[in-house]
Amino acid sequence: MSTAAPRVTVFIPVYNRERYLVETLDSVLAQSFTDFEVVLVDDGSVDRSIEIIEAYQDPRIRLFRNEKNLGIPRTRNRGLEEARGEFIALLDSDDIMLPKRLQTQLDYFDAHAECVGLGSWSQYINAEGKVIKRLCTRPLSNQKIKASLLFHCAVHNRTFMARASVLKELGYNNDFTRCQDYELLMRLADFGELHNLPKRLVLGRKHDDQITFNTSTVGDQKKCLIAAEALLKLGVKFTAEDLQRHIKIARPKALAETDPDFFLWAADWLQMLLQANRDKRVYNQIALAQVVFKMWLRLAIKGWGVTGLTKTYLFKRRLNVCALAYLLPPYG
Repeated sequence: MSTAAPRVTVFIPVYNRERYLVETLDSVLAQSFTDFEVVLVDDGSVDRSIEIIEAYQDPRIRLFRNEKNLGIPRTRNRGLEEARGEFIALLDSDDIMLPKRLQTQLDYFDAHAECVGLGSWSQYINAEGKVIKRLCTRPLSNQKIKASLLFHCAVHNRTFMARASVLKELGYNNDFTRCQDYELLMRLADFGELHNLPKRLVLGRKHDDQITFNTSTVGDQKKCLIAAEALLKLGVKFTAEDLQRHIKIARPKALAETDPDFFLWAADWLQMLLQANRDKRVYNQIALAQVVFKMWLRLAIKGWGVTGLTKTYLFKRRLNVCALAYLLPPYG
């Protein structure tokens, strides 16, 4: 194997993924860009994952094994330590890269020196590999991504490529057994510019064995911690109930069909966030207004079953305050 460092390290953490690993690895090895290595860190798999990886003879594949199960953030940090590339491209062990992912993202980095991290849009597949129609979009511009991070993870981890020097300096927070990618993005946003490409570069797999499906309570706890830190930067006072409600704003599907109290709270809360940002100037005000408008529109649509009087009040008195901001740049 050549001792020269590759341009890109594709990092894949692995834990009991024998069913999907072949498709995942084959998609990486089929990339149009070829100057890369594949770093796989196995976190104590007890299935055939190791055997499958070792069957590959490609010298670009480098396998590392944790002596015991250490969990996601520590496994991810080991991957960062072992990476030799100038850039690190993340991929989960059940997902699929489309053939031009690496080249497309590298071309963007070469043209945008200010960018430290880059994601893309993606599309979901099911356990059998069949494409699910929904296209998963994310905000494009740095201003819109930073504003969106106040509510949710605005870059898909499976699509993320970043400058290795930055990722290695910051690393993952080992206390975040869930949402460690979200927490890292919050710190990266203070370090440099984050962008997303409006292109489908990765297929993300949806199946019942996913960690996100089985640890939702822990996920909500970690999201509350992330939200609390962001709100403190804005100088916002909040209660534990406010935090729980705040993280639900980005997930209207999780709300009850009719909850007028929540929608009234959300209307005041979102307006308060806009005012706090006018004072603190943490985010681009237009970008935040656009994000707030989108969040509010989704909530209003979800709350269509609320009484007509409440709906009229919400739309006419609250929604229009920031609606015009949605027509101004940044559009992404």
